[in-house]
Amino acid sequence: MTRSSACTHVARSLCLSISLLAAGCGGAAVSSERQVLPSFHAQELQHTRLLLAPYALKALDPERAVPLEDEDMEDLAKQYSDKDPNRAALKAFYASSATRAQSVLAEQSIGAGLVQVEPARWGSYFENSARFIDVTLDGKLRYQVPERSLLAELGSDADFVIVLGSMAYQTTHTTTTNNAGTFRSHSADFEGRFLVWDYRKARALAEGKLECSVNIKRDATLDSLKDLGRLVIEEILAKRPFHG
Repeated sequence: MTRSSACTHVARSLCLSISLLAAGCGGAAVSSERQVLPSFHAQELQHTRLLLAPYALKALDPERAVPLEDEDMEDLAKQYSDKDPNRAALKAFYASSATRAQSVLAEQSIGAGLVQVEPARWGSYFENSARFIDVTLDGKLRYQVPERSLLAELGSDADFVIVLGSMAYQTTHTTTTNNAGTFRSHSADFEGRFLVWDYRKARALAEGKLECSVNIKRDATLDSLKDLGRLVIEEILAKRPFHG
């Protein structure tokens, strides 16, 4: 199967089954909608391996990069021994997502075990673009799905993978005035698109978009970045194809 025929297969197999949720708890909010493969059942995830693919720097909107202060970005670059502060921030974001994913998979008895690529191996993971499958559903947004042979070489083989195809961050400052006075609120926000890919049958199980935000005092911090990382993976795992 060529890459172009794989993309055509994906576009024709996924049926629109949108699920939308907005929730606010502890100063956080999240919403998502997705297309899912109707014939897939969550029971098929039992005793399988689910990879959370490393978050690609090129998927990050350059106009809406990680909104941390320069000092925090520099600290992350040192922590991860990475010359690019944005990539270092994505590693921290990824680590938070991976930790939370492990808990969710266990708590909700989804049946799949989490596989991840340690930040120290991201250089090898992204080294050769020819080792990725180019998957698109709409001919515009393209997801870079790692070839399974690459994962095997890195000791991270998996049956399914979650890939983020686009990521955008920002901080929002809102002023509201009413009879009681003037109130100001601040939030750190994230928008992204994700793909769930089935290696066993070379098909997309789901594709969608999500938004989440957390309240902040004024400026985004490393803690708020980690909170967003947790919310992102919680929302992806909260609905089909991981349930139902």
